[in-house]
Amino acid sequence: MAAPEHLLSQWSVGKTLYGEEVKLEELSGQAVIISYWSAGTKEDEKSLAILSAAHRKFQSKGLVVIAAEMRQLEKKDVDAALGGKDPGFAITRGARGPVALEEMPHSFVFGPMGSLIYSGLPSDPEFSTALNKALLNSKPRSGPVKRAPLVKVDLIPERKWLNSSGKDVIAAVIAIEDDQVMFRMEDGRKLPYPIKQLSAADQRLIRETAKK
Repeated sequence: MAAPEHLLSQWSVGKTLYGEEVKLEELSGQAVIISYWSAGTKEDEKSLAILSAAHRKFQSKGLVVIAAEMRQLEKKDVDAALGGKDPGFAITRGARGPVALEEMPHSFVFGPMGSLIYSGLPSDPEFSTALNKALLNSKPRSGPVKRAPLVKVDLIPERKWLNSSGKDVIAAVIAIEDDQVMFRMEDGRKLPYPIKQLSAADQRLIRETAKK
């Protein structure tokens, strides 16, 4: 899709939920992707996979990837969409820009001078063409990258768990080690818990998560 005449400086990316804390005014000379998305559809999941591949392949060339969650989802829903994995690039909430959109996912590719060179689906072949163009004069970034502190993607978002005695507990799983899970309770406490003391269904969920 042909890009309208806009500049990166007309966007704001909102609050960083995961990954690198990005300030657009510091990205002069870099190729930048801002991609609007929300959890819940296969297209959005596919878009995150495309962004992840681009980040891994081109971050050394100065590419900065920002995935902006646009429907103000609860953190547990964002966690679930990420599949318990740190995406490596920035995930933000509350981004704003001059282009009105009705459908997602939608990606914007900016060249090193901040000009918008692509606006459309990240799965469109033109996205890759525009990205390669943006990278031609993109400069590797210098200095340490600042990542958002105190944020960890849960292996399993907060939910109700049932033990073998029929009692329930509400917690997120933050680690799985051998025959135990590490729960993060509603009050923030960390509690190790034997997997075998959970219901059969909950044990299956944990075993399946551990295999990923």
